[in-house]
Amino acid sequence: MKRTLLVTAAFATVQLIHAACPTPLSVGAWADYTAVPYSFNTSTIGGPYPNQYNPLSWSSLGGGQSDVQTALVDWDSDNYANNTSFVSFYSASSASLRFFAYTVNYPGNYYADPQVSAQTGEAFWAGSNIYAEATTTFYYDGYNTTVGLVPLTMTAPGYDAFMIKATLHEIGHTMGLADNLTGTPGQSVMNPQAGTNDSGNNLASFPTSCDNLSLPYF
Repeated sequence: MKRTLLVTAAFATVQLIHAACPTPLSVGAWADYTAVPYSFNTSTIGGPYPNQYNPLSWSSLGGGQSDVQTALVDWDSDNYANNTSFVSFYSASSASLRFFAYTVNYPGNYYADPQVSAQTGEAFWAGSNIYAEATTTFYYDGYNTTVGLVPLTMTAPGYDAFMIKATLHEIGHTMGLADNLTGTPGQSVMNPQAGTNDSGNNLASFPTSCDNLSLPYF
């Protein structure tokens, strides 16, 4: 199963009037009272053009790795403070939650560019709705042809803040939350992004009360 950070045009967010709070639910999540190990990885698949993607090392992404860790700590803090979902995250070499990053070599190509900032795929334990593992992948310098923008890039303003928000969103999927397509700006970490690096500030920068009200117990 894959969950994606959707992209919307910045001007469209002001037209959203039917807000979803609590945040919509997904179909699965980490089990409660679980400490989830995570790791930062560099893929051995792909490479420069003509490959579809070029794997990126986390050391080449500025503050990207630190931003992801900040988002994980934010989810830890929120869960603890609100007694909502008893899930925490810790760094480990053998991980259930893995992070990858790629450059898109064919920006805007329907078959070779996901046209999103990030995507998370999850695998369930057999016969349950509990996640056994998840992989979050960030796609740099692609191009979303629907709204005409680059979803994620290091070269535009707001990169570090957006990496935190994008990670909060993707981890929200693993916490059992679905995309909040009708949310008002800043209402949820599960809102779609608006503009390159969420220049329209549609995504919340920390889990909100709407998110906390929604977290399932598995």
